[in-house]
Amino acid sequence: MIESPDLRMKSALNAYKRSKIYNWKKTADSTFEFFHDVLN
Repeated sequence: MIESPDLRMKSALNAYKRSKIYNWKKTADSTFEFFHDVLN
């Protein structure tokens, strides 16, 4: 990647797009569901 600016840019763009599927509400809901399942 160091020697390929195109590959670096493509990887960065893909990482940015993938990061958009995560948010705090989803994370909190998932964490709550996990603890609820474990504790019941």
